[in-house]
Amino acid sequence: MIRCGDSNGEDRMRAWSNALLGGIPILLALLVACSQFRVRSAFDPGADFTRLRTYAWLPLDQAEPEDQQLLDRCQRMTLR
Repeated sequence: MIRCGDSNGEDRMRAWSNALLGGIPILLALLVACSQFRVRSAFDPGADFTRLRTYAWLPLDQAEPEDQQLLDRCQRMTLR
């Protein structure tokens, strides 16, 4: 008897390909989640925070020109 196709073998092959195609996105998501990232910050090491009890954001129109330039530069770097 001549058999043109082994349906059992085809089913196994289809199961493997489905498992691989389903597993690749999960593997990629795990690799991306575990990747390293860079953290940058700007601060004044001489600032004394011990006397402060609360904080508030300074309205932009009240900021000194130097501070405004720093804020503008930070925003431009963030938007890149």
